[in-house]
Amino acid sequence: NLIKLGYKIRKIFNKKYKIVSWIHFSLNNQDMFDPNNIKYADRHWTISTAIKNELEDLGISSEEIDLIYNPVNHNTLITKNNSDTLKLAYIGRMQITGQKNLSDLLEGIRQYKGKIRVDFFGTGKDDLLIKEYIEKYNLEKKIIWHGWVKNPWDKLKELDATILTSNYEGLPMVFLESISRGIPVISSKFLGYTDVVKENINGYSYNVGNIQELLNCMVNIKNMDYNSSKIQESISQCYSENYLEKLELILKKI
Repeated sequence: NLIKLGYKIRKIFNKKYKIVSWIHFSLNNQDMFDPNNIKYADRHWTISTAIKNELEDLGISSEEIDLIYNPVNHNTLITKNNSDTLKLAYIGRMQITGQKNLSDLLEGIRQYKGKIRVDFFGTGKDDLLIKEYIEKYNLEKKIIWHGWVKNPWDKLKELDATILTSNYEGLPMVFLESISRGIPVISSKFLGYTDVVKENINGYSYNVGNIQELLNCMVNIKNMDYNSSKIQESISQCYSENYLEKLELILKKI
């Protein structure tokens, strides 16, 4: 809405500034504004291929769109878990349905045949419902509930993978943060997940709602003989130095 307002002010007062949109979430999964208002911008920055495709579906030329992703710093490696327990971490809002779709993760934990421990970091509207689910299915020994924590990574000394079972995302920073620490990921196949997830290199993916596929991903992660350095290298385009270099070139175009 501000883009449209900025366009009208520029036109009325004959100003010369440029307007750039920089959307950080799916245009098709929100009800805050009319996506067509974005077309009033001169250029468009996107953080994922999925959002870029949505802009093109609106009729915006690919020449007006710059795919820049999100930046992440280099981080110290987290040790791969060598115990027989599958150790995962979920970091995000607590939503059983909706964007985060934790119903898949909870069902996957319940059905997993081996030993499993999942650290839950975050809070949200479904805290109570999730805790009731944990109690109902006796998952207290499988799920460690941390609530909101300023820096979850400080709490994680050994890990097999970070997991998201979302219906949609923009570009999940939690995955970039995980991969930058040499830890692979398990991801649902939301639009744009391939911007981050490289199958059998830095993680595995499954179709939303397909719990058997999710269980297969869990088994694959546990058996994955991965190279932490290669996992870190798999998101080279997102490291701050490369991101800022690309951003500077994009700014010069404007």
